[in-house]
Amino acid sequence: AFTECEVSISPNCCVISEKKPHFLGVSDVLRHSVNTTKELLRRELEIQLSEVHELLHFASLERIFIEERIYKDKGFEDSPNMEAAIAHIDKRLEPWKPKFIREVTDDDILRLMEIKMGRILKFNSAKADELIASYNERIAALKNDLAHIVDYTVKWYESLNVSTFAKLQNDDKLAPAKSKIIDSIVPANLKDKNNEWIGLSKRARVIVYDKKAIDPKLIQNYEDLAKPELKGKLLMRTSNVSFNRSLLASIIANDGEDRAKEWAKGTLNNLARDPKGGDREQARGVYEGIGAVGVMNSYYIITLLNSKKQSDQETAKSLGVIFPNQDGRGTHINITGIALLKSSQNKDAAIKFIEFMLSKEAQEILVSTSHEYPVNKDAKPSKEIAALGKFKEDSISLNKVANELDNAQKIYKELGWK
Repeated sequence: AFTECEVSISPNCCVISEKKPHFLGVSDVLRHSVNTTKELLRRELEIQLSEVHELLHFASLERIFIEERIYKDKGFEDSPNMEAAIAHIDKRLEPWKPKFIREVTDDDILRLMEIKMGRILKFNSAKADELIASYNERIAALKNDLAHIVDYTVKWYESLNVSTFAKLQNDDKLAPAKSKIIDSIVPANLKDKNNEWIGLSKRARVIVYDKKAIDPKLIQNYEDLAKPELKGKLLMRTSNVSFNRSLLASIIANDGEDRAKEWAKGTLNNLARDPKGGDREQARGVYEGIGAVGVMNSYYIITLLNSKKQSDQETAKSLGVIFPNQDGRGTHINITGIALLKSSQNKDAAIKFIEFMLSKEAQEILVSTSHEYPVNKDAKPSKEIAALGKFKEDSISLNKVANELDNAQKIYKELGWK
């Protein structure tokens, strides 16, 4: 018999925008939130770019002013007034003006005239060139981020993990998001004990390997990455990357500092090259034969498979994937999370938004593109990430992992990790 005891529903929200009510679905709210974040990040990058442009401009002016000894010009020293002095310096700078990133103003020249003799005497041309080169590199990086603002926004969301929240907590920037709904959905190990940060989705730190070169039985655990048999075969990112710090911090929290140091030393000895690049670069390095084993976040496997580049697809297909420590504590996981700032002027609304982001429908939309795992047990992961198989997670509290982040960085530094 047909009954209506179960009915599918799809919630709509009423949002006030431009002083008008708008009824939006979950996808619309998420899209609006992400687009707003993207534009805020774009503006932040534009401000940073403008600031570095100014630093480069003045560094270039200063080098010419000192190297050409314009400050010693007789015409400058004998200037009858400030206007004449400014005019003299402006004329002397004329040959270099086409190379400056903007016009030279009177304020620029006044700053040059304020340079103290002690700084002039200590001026080092080589160091000045290095400084200018660093500004140019920073400008190139910022322009690249602006040109790929979607990728930059994705990376920004990925950075909202335990490391980020630990720093915000240390700076006393977070407030507790008290909510029975949050407590009922998010496992205790995936949120702060006071709800100062809350996990929205999870990612596993997996081991990938060249299926033609490595026997997977050799690398079933994180500890295996330090085995002498892997010397010259391991690819990892730099030690200051939050993913690597969190992994070592989890080893400290589970096994203690001594064993963590042994692991960090062993993996350092096994590196096929100096640590560099992102997670995808480690996978590509395995595919290209630079190394045979790498460590990366689970969702990057799907990112490579879904790439428009055939080489990325081939890279992903060539890799074996291992969820480590399945016979022990389980695979290390980290989170993409959300937090309530103390400075928030709408704390109640912010908590409602967090609750909304934890709903089954919002969770499934979130992970359908990020290919992370939902924290809501009723929500399903994407089909692509689910195809990697089920696995046992390390259930240690991420609070405990966060407490060991500084120790992890200290160990890496002591051992000479880059």
